Amino acid sequence: MRECTTVDPKWLVEFAPAFFKFSDPTKLSRFKKNQRLEPLYNKYEEPNSWRISRTRKRRN
Repeated sequence: MRECTTVDPKWLVEFAPAFFKFSDPTKLSRFKKNQRLEPLYNKYEEPNSWRISRTRKRRN
């Protein structure tokens, strides 16, 4: 395939309503509320070295 095109997300709702729907932007699902940021494993760093609060404590 050589041709590419951009897809407007609104088209997905219009042409594939069985798979896509508009959501309420003010509400998050229970699953998304419970998600936490988990950094990738790095054996050369401390487990909590990526945290901002940890960095602030080191400066003082």
